[in-house]
Amino acid sequence: MFTAGLLHSYASASIFVALTYVPLLDLFFRRQPNPSDVFFIEGFKFVFAGAQDDMDIYFYTVSYRENFSMIISFFGIDTSAQCGPPPT
Repeated sequence: MFTAGLLHSYASASIFVALTYVPLLDLFFRRQPNPSDVFFIEGFKFVFAGAQDDMDIYFYTVSYRENFSMIISFFGIDTSAQCGPPPT
């Protein structure tokens, strides 16, 4: 995860994600049968903080060690409605 600028000047960030099938997105969009409220990626700790399921928006508190914490909003974008079905 990369945040430009001084980290202490940011309170939150938003990430827009195309809703394709990628196993990593199953974590963020809670698609597993028994989704976990806490998971780790490369030393970053993600704690589920809430969701607006009808709009594919999921909120996490992301922390790294004791000196970094930020609220991250993941927005899912359904590209099939804009781009159509994949070519055959």
